[in-house]
Amino acid sequence: MPYSVYEGSGLIGTGTDYSVDVPYPLTINANDILIATLLDADNDTFDTPSGWTKILEDGSNSNASVAIYWMRAVGTESGVETFTSILNSGSLVAGIMHRYSGCTTSGDPISDSFINGVSQATAHSMNSGNITVLSEECTVVGFAIVEDNTINSFTNGGGAFVEDSREETSVGSDAHFGAASGDFADGVTTWTGSLLWGYSSTEYACLIGLVLISATASVITDVGINIGNSWKLMAGAKINIGGVWKTVTAIKQNIGGVWKDVL
Repeated sequence: MPYSVYEGSGLIGTGTDYSVDVPYPLTINANDILIATLLDADNDTFDTPSGWTKILEDGSNSNASVAIYWMRAVGTESGVETFTSILNSGSLVAGIMHRYSGCTTSGDPISDSFINGVSQATAHSMNSGNITVLSEECTVVGFAIVEDNTINSFTNGGGAFVEDSREETSVGSDAHFGAASGDFADGVTTWTGSLLWGYSSTEYACLIGLVLISATASVITDVGINIGNSWKLMAGAKINIGGVWKTVTAIKQNIGGVWKDVL
């Protein structure tokens, strides 16, 4: 079954406002999807480096702010990527970059996202009601971002997830980053329980979830239908097969026993 695959992470990059150099993973292949998660130990916002797309950001808490980005690799990336924050108050800025293979090679590789925003708590979680899982094979990934190195537990959503990475730094006010992933087969769009990271004390932290589209997923943007000899575009057309909704990848017609593309 074709799913996106966690391939590894780079080292944690640390700095002080107003920037941090986040190392690229040592191995990167063309069309890998890189996900960067960032923490700033105050209520800051981050600029977006060239080639990257900001997915979510939360700067609403005065004690910590986070951001998450994606980029489709060309395979020649190396060294570090510099992420710049707006404020320059001397607070810790930290980040880490994760690498995923097997994702769609064009367009946006993320079909949905969720953030359990920055708050002071002993745990942050995500359940299947928080994010829309595709009705065809896909991978859901979760990320913990904690302003302290105190992650001490992981709950796998009833067995739906595995923890891929847990990295910490004791620089400045400390930081902890977690990553987890779960593969969902055709027609499976929920899981039981929660994907959860717990902390050994009350911390400022958050949890972010993304749905990654696989390279073989039949998600398209345009399907045509002929109405009155005029082709009309339909976005995201689906057909129900055996009780499971599938996204249409092509329209064909049988002509003389040979299937021909309609479009």
